[in-house]
This record gives sequence, structure tokens and C-alpha cells, in this order.
Amino acid sequence: MNRVALFITYRMQPGERGAYHRAFDEIARPRIEENPEVELFVRCDDDDDDRAVHLFELYRDRAALDRVGGAPWLADFNAAIAPALAGPADIVITRPVWSKETPTAAVDMASAPPPLGLHVKYTVREGGRAAIRGAWEERVKPHIETADSIRFFFWCEGQDPATLCLFELYQDRAVLDTAAATDWFQAYRETVDPHIARRWFARSSVVWVKGS
Repeated sequence: MNRVALFITYRMQPGERGAYHRAFDEIARPRIEENPEVELFVRCDDDDDDRAVHLFELYRDRAALDRVGGAPWLADFNAAIAPALAGPADIVITRPVWSKETPTAAVDMASAPPPLGLHVKYTVREGGRAAIRGAWEERVKPHIETADSIRFFFWCEGQDPATLCLFELYQDRAVLDTAAATDWFQAYRETVDPHIARRWFARSSVVWVKGS
């Protein structure tokens, strides 16, 4: 089975992020928790934009995603949050090609500060996706595999060959900041930067993880 991952960003009207979370907890969360075809769901608040919410959603396959997309409860949820939204959600459908996964129970949601969710989207130049992945596998992947604080890491490719998305969940935020200053990460950046036409990322606080 081929899993499908969604990267979604909602932007709210000023002061309305709480309204989104209340609707989510009342309508969407119970349905997601009871659905085994939703393998992972991470809800995050943007640390730098108090009007933004970021979601990472992992489905067993495309049919599972389509079933959720057509569910009556989702229509109810979308109607409930509509007044709080500043505009349409940004949605990217991707295919995970590599992942590091740990049991969601290992995510300590009581930690202070909360776990960090990092959402990254690249628009790459022609042929760049393969070049970036090659450099990443050589220079970065070994460090991710051995870092206990990285609870989840998903390398995902969009339907458009120019789209590359990453989702990373860190129990300890300092791990990300420390890695960014290392020689191996700087060498990776120097290698991949010529292949990247546009880079977007959001540091966020994890609000809820399915199963945590």
C-alpha cells in the first residue's frame, strides 16, 4: 500500500485560532482518533504567526484519504471553522518516500516547552529533487536515524516533480538549533541550495498528536 501525506496550513482571522481548535476538538478529533486508516495526525500552532495552524496527516493510502474527504463530519467541521478563516487552506498532497517513526506515546506532550514541529516545503529546479535527496541521504540521514529526540521525520514528494516537503517532530527543540550550526549541515546546505528555487518553513509548537 502507498501511504499519502498531507501538509495543510490554515490562516485565521485575528484572535480566531482558539475557535479553530475548539471546533477541531469537538468535531474532528474524535473521528480521527477512531479511524485506523489515519496513521498519524499532528496539529501545530505556528510559533511566529499567531494566526496560523499547521497539520501533518498520514493516511494508509489514497482511498483512505478520499473516504475522510467525503465524510459528513468533515463537511460539518469545515462549516464550523469557516467564519474563523482568513482564506482558503493551503493543501499539498504528497507521497512519503522515507520516514523515521516512533510510537506516538513517546511524544511527551507535557514537556515545557512543547515538542517542536518543523514543516518545510521546497520548490526545486528541474532535476533538483533527486540531487537534494542524494545529498540528504549522504550527509543528513545518518544523523536523523541516531537522534533520539527526533521522534518523527517524513521525506515526502509532491505530485508536481518540483515539490518536496519535509515534516519533522523534535522532542527537544535544541537538537534542531544545534544541528543547524554543524559543519555537516552547512555542507549539505551548500550542496542543495543551487537546486532550490523557493524555500518555506514554519517552526511550530505541537498541540496534539494522534495516540499521544
